[in-house]
Amino acid sequence: MRISTRAPGRRSSLACGAFLLLAGLVLAVGAGYAQEDENLPQWQKDQKSLQNCAAALGWAACTGGAHGPVPEARNDLWNAIAFSPSLNVAAFAGSFTAPENARAAALKRCASRASDCKIVVAAHDMCLAVAFERKGGGLYRAAAGTTKLDAENKVMPVCAAEGPQRCSVLASCSGQPPILLLSR
Repeated sequence: MRISTRAPGRRSSLACGAFLLLAGLVLAVGAGYAQEDENLPQWQKDQKSLQNCAAALGWAACTGGAHGPVPEARNDLWNAIAFSPSLNVAAFAGSFTAPENARAAALKRCASRASDCKIVVAAHDMCLAVAFERKGGGLYRAAAGTTKLDAENKVMPVCAAEGPQRCSVLASCSGQPPILLLSR
């Protein structure tokens, strides 16, 4: 017969101690991350939460179900075209972060050649085009499109009536840094 010199329950107290040590370590690491997140602005906290949710469950589960919104990749840039109907001068201003800046830049560029400039089209993350007859007071049409060719195709009926020799097209898309174009 063998006699044990260990006290009863010693093994269970060692296992319990190891578990408590491990739990304390996990809580300490988690508290460090929580302190780091406290310094973030709310929108970054929300974005981080959404990314964590999406990584674990998928976008559909975190954004309102299968028909919920899907995140869009955007350039977040504004474009505008100003046009003078009396002198047929067009100016494109693109890649501005605020709509009022794009409009102001297009008007200023157009006003360098004509006094009756007005904004004929402005859009967020779109390509823009304007087609116009070269004679003063002629027809013109402005449009936005997902590509430069798409925007140009929407304004081309003006040129179809007059023919390419009597019609001009100004078209462009966002790019970095901000760009300014002037017709003629």
